[in-house]
Amino acid sequence: MKEGTEGVMELSDVDELTMKAFLQWVYYKGEYTIENPKASSSLLKHTKVYVLADRFNIVPLKDLSYNQITTLLADLGMVAAADDVEAVMAAVSFAFGNLPFSSSTLSSITAPTERLLKYFAHYTSWALDVFRTNAELCSLLEHSPDFAKALVTNSRSAPTAPWAASTIDSGSESKGTMTLTASYTGDKSHILHRGCARPECSYTGVMIIQCPSCKKVDSEIGGSIQFKGSILGTVEQDRITGTKTSYSYKCKWCNVKSDMGGTRGEKLFCRKCLYGSQDWVMT
Repeated sequence: MKEGTEGVMELSDVDELTMKAFLQWVYYKGEYTIENPKASSSLLKHTKVYVLADRFNIVPLKDLSYNQITTLLADLGMVAAADDVEAVMAAVSFAFGNLPFSSSTLSSITAPTERLLKYFAHYTSWALDVFRTNAELCSLLEHSPDFAKALVTNSRSAPTAPWAASTIDSGSESKGTMTLTASYTGDKSHILHRGCARPECSYTGVMIIQCPSCKKVDSEIGGSIQFKGSILGTVEQDRITGTKTSYSYKCKWCNVKSDMGGTRGEKLFCRKCLYGSQDWVMT
């Protein structure tokens, strides 16, 4: 072989940063460094290291890069900023394009057995509301049957039948308490119903909220609501109560309860363009 006679192995498909990380790991006691390690852009860099390690079956390096990826994603939580969404999808796309979906040849397998692909599929399914309009996700669904199968396998069933009511008549009266299901955009009485602060975006609807304590975002606000003559928020954990201008929010991530409202520090994210701001058009 050429490598044996010339003592040189050419890896034209491995970029410089990935090779640098690999050489650091080889020569510096099993560690490697990446610039801006806590940034979402590092996900793709770690994923490339993982793919290289998988290619040559370097298990310790695979373990290290896998731990870096999963730790970073756990820290990022539910991404919302456009740059973070793009960064996550770039890593997911690279992984599904360069890792074996399964060690089996059975065509009936619908879920990946490769651990990073399983993790990415689970994360993408969990954060699907954020990724729905992402061009990379649409392209991946079109060109990667493996990813499409994995996403479907991890997806949850719809919470209601298609004939169930999805909007609420805000003029209704109720003396008791009842649980209703509201669409994100049709529920004008919801506490987090706003118009996007980005002039070029036309979205008006229930926003995604960011916890002022741990800074993670919560996209589940706005699904099920409690009706006591006025809209009060989610039923399951009673995490948001009050009015549009003054409300209390309990974070599902850190469990801290915060008094919020108006522009007193919380950041809301648009569900359409994922723009995050403290200044919103009240509806």
